[in-house]
Amino acid sequence: MMKKRSTTYRLNKVDYSIFIICSIAAAAMFFLFYRDLNSFTIKQTEEPIAKIYFKRNTAQRKFLDSDVWEVLANSSNVYDGDRIRTSTDSEAYTEFSDTQIQIQLNEKSMIQIFKSKDKKDVNFIGGEIRVANKSGSDDSLTIHSGNKDISILGSSEAKLSLPDISDAAAAGEEEAGDSAVVVEVVSGRVEVKNQDDKKNSDTESVLVKAGEALKFGSGRSAPEKIATVQEIEAELAAQKEAEERAAQEEAKRLLELEEAAKKEAEELAAKAEAARKEAEQLAKKKAAQRKAAQQAATKKRAQQAAAKKKAAEENAAKKKSESTVTTVAKEKPTVQAEPKGPKLPTEVAASGVEKTLTRKSINLLHHDFIDEKTKAQKYNYEYYFCIAELTDKFKIIPKGSILQLEINGTANRNIAYLAIQIGTGEEPWQRAHAFTRTSPNDGAGVIKDVPFTIKKNILIDKDIVNTDTAYMGIAYDPEVLDEPVNMSDFKISVNLVSPSATSDTKEAKKGLTKTFEYKSVLLRPNTTDYILPIAADSIFGENASIPKGKKIRVTVSGTSDTPIKFMFAKLIDNKNDDWDVVWLRNNDYSALGFSQNPIPANKAFSYKHTYKLSRPVTNTYYSMFELVVPKDQVPSAPTFTDLKITIELL
Repeated sequence: MMKKRSTTYRLNKVDYSIFIICSIAAAAMFFLFYRDLNSFTIKQTEEPIAKIYFKRNTAQRKFLDSDVWEVLANSSNVYDGDRIRTSTDSEAYTEFSDTQIQIQLNEKSMIQIFKSKDKKDVNFIGGEIRVANKSGSDDSLTIHSGNKDISILGSSEAKLSLPDISDAAAAGEEEAGDSAVVVEVVSGRVEVKNQDDKKNSDTESVLVKAGEALKFGSGRSAPEKIATVQEIEAELAAQKEAEERAAQEEAKRLLELEEAAKKEAEELAAKAEAARKEAEQLAKKKAAQRKAAQQAATKKRAQQAAAKKKAAEENAAKKKSESTVTTVAKEKPTVQAEPKGPKLPTEVAASGVEKTLTRKSINLLHHDFIDEKTKAQKYNYEYYFCIAELTDKFKIIPKGSILQLEINGTANRNIAYLAIQIGTGEEPWQRAHAFTRTSPNDGAGVIKDVPFTIKKNILIDKDIVNTDTAYMGIAYDPEVLDEPVNMSDFKISVNLVSPSATSDTKEAKKGLTKTFEYKSVLLRPNTTDYILPIAADSIFGENASIPKGKKIRVTVSGTSDTPIKFMFAKLIDNKNDDWDVVWLRNNDYSALGFSQNPIPANKAFSYKHTYKLSRPVTNTYYSMFELVVPKDQVPSAPTFTDLKITIELL
């Protein structure tokens, strides 16, 4: 039987000794490498001419007779002919030993320093430097750049840059060649001269003064003046001041316009108030005239009755006293005067008979009118028909009747919704029903050059006293569209339903559900909102009511092409022309929103909200459902795709 061999190896003392000796040797070599890497040379046989100090990171130095760059320590000596360079994110400056001349090197810059007994020179090779000569006027520094000699005179400070030199040339990795130099004098004076003109002392040099900045080309061309930082800042400050002054003037102009508009509004309000008072006085005057006429007619009838009675008494007395007379002439009857004013019909228009009126083309044109409530002058766009053309001539249409309308045509403009207005035939003009708006295509509206059909029932709640003087208008407000519209192939059909057939309203059935779907629909503007209106009778049925306290759930889903901050639904009862939102409480529209979160653009959404009626819907003929997006909650009118609206009576 074979025994299992152990494979475990244990170090002996010799192994430990070898490991320790190797580790010490490696550490020593690393130390010597680091020391060599960060060492710099000190010349024992030569006097330094300057020192270098670091403002950020470090700098490198290369001797005149060497090709090796070495890293310097802060406050290192600089010798005659040394090249100094800075790398990225590094800044340093040098100071000459016996003068107050300082040269600051920005990042990626290089210079070479020379000094003789009576002269200090610097070769500017690349980047950007700032030279400050704080010594007396006799001590100067000459900087050589290309073929230019730049003398920094005493008590002067200047910035020099070589904008056309590459980073490789500035680092000494390639020849820089001749290049343009920019000289910007901060204080004092700087003299610039071509090196080719040294032998000719009569050659004129260029003197750059404080606040000036010149760009000297590589040739002998004239220097180009460039803007300094101070000049740019001054120009920006002047521009800002001009903009602020213009803004102040614009604000002043807008304020003046606002004041003028306010004054004009006050004047219009005053005129409207004066017109209202005048209308009231005229109404009072007419009422007084009617009362006086009634009193005169009553007095006249009383006088006629008294005269008739007196004549009868005298005739009876005469008959009694003249017994010999065999015959007595009969008294001629008094003829009553017919009442003044137009004759009114007494017969009711026939019901159950449909009549159709066609027009090849109609134009809805600008129409001025006086608002019934505010008495202010307004306008809309309207086309109207005489009711006698649509029913019977010289007839009455009693209160409680229903006009069943069907309107067809093709419009040359988009119209969000149309208003239908029918007058009573009296003067002044009165509407015979609640204000009625209708929008075909389930609220999408009339679409340009697309035939439309409108079916609408109008419940008459005031007697139409004369079909010959009553008119029906089809109109739209300027908030919907402020230009005329032409409708071609126009046709309107009317069927009159008598009051006996309408009876009382019936309560809408609980559990009723209605869904409307739109492949693509653009919400139309009114004064403050973008809306999608749907007639309430197409949801809850005709001639229906909904009691206070009932709940209605509205579900909306689809995709909007623009972000929407807030969206809600309204159910409006307009029996008294007051556009009453039946589920609004304390005028708080924020409580009607589908969601507190905004609807993102081009992303599918689905929201639902249950509304409780705080007021009843008296009759669906007067009512309208609207999907509403306030104008201040969207950048533009939203277009919905795959929109689905479901309305449930709970």
